[in-house]
Amino acid sequence: MKYCEHCGNELLDEAVMCPKCGTILKIEKDKNALGFAAWILMIVSIVATVLSSIGMFFFYLDIDPDISFAIFILISNLVPLAWIIPMTVSLKRKLKYNLYISKAFKVCTLLFVNILAGIFLLCTKEY
Repeated sequence: MKYCEHCGNELLDEAVMCPKCGTILKIEKDKNALGFAAWILMIVSIVATVLSSIGMFFFYLDIDPDISFAIFILISNLVPLAWIIPMTVSLKRKLKYNLYISKAFKVCTLLFVNILAGIFLLCTKEY
């Protein structure tokens, strides 16, 4: 059992807020190196997606001066960012507040974001 730092009320070990006075308790952060490495790899995936999309845009623009196809290529290559960016933000929040990272999230990271980041997340400890 632990106690509230403000009012001294006895709390459950899982409590994040005191039910008596409403004080939000300090969360002990676990240094999760694999989770942090996965987050960095997800950021690298975002940068690589943007840079490769821009490169493909200019490549197709050089081949065919018709800009409509080059724009189509650019947009279609940027579509995965609609998945990668929210997952990266979500992982950062989960790591910051030491929240549970589900198996589904880890597998989706493995399949759709970055293979190495997904492997790192699958190797992290369960909370």
